[in-house]
Amino acid sequence: MPRVPPDHPVKQLRHNSPGKAAAEKKGTLAFCGTCGRYWDDGIATSMTPVPAGRCPFEYYHPKPQERPRRNSSRFLEGANR
Repeated sequence: MPRVPPDHPVKQLRHNSPGKAAAEKKGTLAFCGTCGRYWDDGIATSMTPVPAGRCPFEYYHPKPQERPRRNSSRFLEGANR
């Protein structure tokens, strides 16, 4: 997955960081289901708060061919029963 440069206006919050805990407590913690990054949507930057369903790290999302494929064979096996 592409790395976010250090000068990006929105700071990624690490899993066990104090910033993530503070944002969670304030109710401003945001998460992207595509890239798995967290950020504090309550901190106003040129890119946040973001509109619903958008990620300020979209430019750094993996390209479709770089994303891991989900194993759908188990799902399909269950559908054929």
